[in-house]
Amino acid sequence: MQSGLVDILNGVSQGYVPGPVLFIMYIIDLPKSSAFYTALYPDVTYFRRSNKNPDYLQHVVNMEPN
Repeated sequence: MQSGLVDILNGVSQGYVPGPVLFIMYIIDLPKSSAFYTALYPDVTYFRRSNKNPDYLQHVVNMEPN
């Protein structure tokens, strides 16, 4: 089975040599938050915080700068 051709309008080609540098340039501007644990992966970014009080968590998220 062969896939049809599709125009790619954005993204980085697999095996593209400057790809890792472009990824670092993209994530370097993510906000650094002391309120959240941050995990960065090539395909997803996690911001995580835990607490037994949901009202406190809502407050912490709402106080985080944009």
